[in-house]
Amino acid sequence: MPSPPAIRMLAAGGGGMGALREAYREAMFEDPAMGLEGFLRRAAAGAYGPLTREAILDFLDETLRDTIGSIHTRAEASPEGAEEVERVIEERREAFARLAERYAPPP
Repeated sequence: MPSPPAIRMLAAGGGGMGALREAYREAMFEDPAMGLEGFLRRAAAGAYGPLTREAILDFLDETLRDTIGSIHTRAEASPEGAEEVERVIEERREAFARLAERYAPPP
């Protein structure tokens, strides 16, 4: 079975954040149970080719922004209260910070 286009692009050296984001979308389509950390684990192991620390951090930043946007959208649809929304957002920020420490540690 041929590799999806974004994964082929990463393997060919196109390891920027955009290619990483597209590879993540494709991976989630193929195996939704993998989750973000499973994807990062595979990426760190080289499954998608060489990646820079900056590309991983940019990917995590953009994914966190999307996650926070989704939290706000869901809160508008079924208001849980501002405190609950802020608590969930803070939990997500902390989780993403841990992922950054684990998969894109400082040099």
